[in-house]
Amino acid sequence: IPNSVTSIGTSAFEGCGKLTSIVLPDSVTSIGDRAFSGCSELTGISIPNGVTRIGDSTFSGCSGLTGITISGSVTSIGGFAFWDCTKLTVIVIPNSVTSIGEYAFLGCAGLTDITFEGTMEQWNAIEKAAGWNNNTGTYIIHCTDGDIEKA
Repeated sequence: IPNSVTSIGTSAFEGCGKLTSIVLPDSVTSIGDRAFSGCSELTGISIPNGVTRIGDSTFSGCSGLTGITISGSVTSIGGFAFWDCTKLTVIVIPNSVTSIGEYAFLGCAGLTDITFEGTMEQWNAIEKAAGWNNNTGTYIIHCTDGDIEKA
């Protein structure tokens, strides 16, 4: 994707089951809902610094996704954002995140590590919607001042 692109539209790559990798340039500031939904062969992605929101169902059904790094500008993770990302084991969440939507990680059975780039107090202050972590693996949240085990 060239540096001139600033937005990945709603459903832009939805259902692209053969997409294995993608590099989003720093020029991208928005990613629409369902943008990569159903990209079952996508294995990893880094969210550029200009993006402030991961929309609803953005990566739902990305069953090959094993890891994701979210930039320090993101403030919200939408509902069902990573639904059914069964191979997702590791995610890095910046301390800029203030809300996680409903069922954001539903079905992420392989999730073992969430690295939160903030304190335990900041993690606990995040608004987490109902079921945000339903049917997930037995993960540990690694904060800058200690670890929190899945409740």
